[in-house]
Amino acid sequence: MSREGLVPLAPRYDTVGWLARDAATLLDVACVGLAGATQRAGAGRLAVVDLWSAGLDAPVAETFRRTVDTLTAAGFDVDPVAVDVGDLGDLYEAFRVTQAYEAWQQHGAWVTAHPGALGTEVAARFAAAARVTAAEAAAADRVVADARTRIEDRAEGRVLLLPSASSPAPDAAAPASVVEASRAATLRLTCLAGITGRPAVSAPVMTVDGGPVGLSLVGTRDGDLATLALAHQVAAALRPIRHDEPVTAPARTTP
Repeated sequence: MSREGLVPLAPRYDTVGWLARDAATLLDVACVGLAGATQRAGAGRLAVVDLWSAGLDAPVAETFRRTVDTLTAAGFDVDPVAVDVGDLGDLYEAFRVTQAYEAWQQHGAWVTAHPGALGTEVAARFAAAARVTAAEAAAADRVVADARTRIEDRAEGRVLLLPSASSPAPDAAAPASVVEASRAATLRLTCLAGITGRPAVSAPVMTVDGGPVGLSLVGTRDGDLATLALAHQVAAALRPIRHDEPVTAPARTTP
């Protein structure tokens, strides 16, 4: 989808997304927004991301495991072998460096000319971005390029499944340090779509400690509509799954 008229942050990662109250509405909106765009059909094959380096909270990890079991029992084609995408911490660091470097190239002059104009947290991120050197950005570029090739080879055209966050959202009154830690942990997961250039959709179908946690589907390149159609089927097959209650499979669904 065209980004014309948008204020850029880091152009290689900038994209347009939508929020909707249900999967059917989101799919309808995407059909309009992507009209005329190149789209590829999806095979409907799913694969779990190997989360050995994700640092998930234990309840999130358990709820995610049960969610995958439920999808398998419901008839979805979930590969039993997880896809090792590499160290998610290393991927996030490369993502952070390349994004920060591009953001400073886009906005550094304005930020410098307007001291005090940004909020505390955002100002701190731009201050860190200002310290990223061209050599550091080039090294991170190589990590991103290698990761993209490696992940595409290992994914083999499958839609990747992973939690959208490492924990439930922090309380609104939580200290800034807690919020920032949650943000960084979540970016370890969400950077996967940005690095690969694959479309991603998150559905709040899991429940942990009384709060929603999203299930993320990272589709194949140029497979936005196919990914959303599959997410619609996945959402229909799942009821919110709590980590502290037995999981029973819903009626069989053929994707």
